[in-house]
Amino acid sequence: MVLLGALLLLASCGEQETETDVIDAGDGGASTCDPLEQTGCAKGRCTWLNAQDRPPLGLVTCASNGSLARGAACTAPPAGPMGYDDCVRGSICVAGTCRAICSVRAPSCDAGRACVTSADVFTDLPAVGTCEP
Repeated sequence: MVLLGALLLLASCGEQETETDVIDAGDGGASTCDPLEQTGCAKGRCTWLNAQDRPPLGLVTCASNGSLARGAACTAPPAGPMGYDDCVRGSICVAGTCRAICSVRAPSCDAGRACVTSADVFTDLPAVGTCEP
């Protein structure tokens, strides 16, 4: 818990928008960050911050919008306070490719893709996954 608190404190430094509002199923107020709807961030995107590799630990947070389109080659971010990728809003870097974020409850993936969860991203949101071939 101390590590997570320290990461949140470090994430608040720098040029990037780094609100650390974790998804909250409560009142749906402006302080929630929803990676499926891409809401709750004043600017940028709602994404996964890779705080630690093993065991996987991270959080849903706001970050500046990336420049890599869905389907583009990407590099998984290193763990730490700036541990988010450079994919565009609504996507995340998984297995070297920017993939669309989706819900396994109501998949919205393109034809030939399925919404799949991962043990490494959105670990605290079991219904959130990525569109995989």
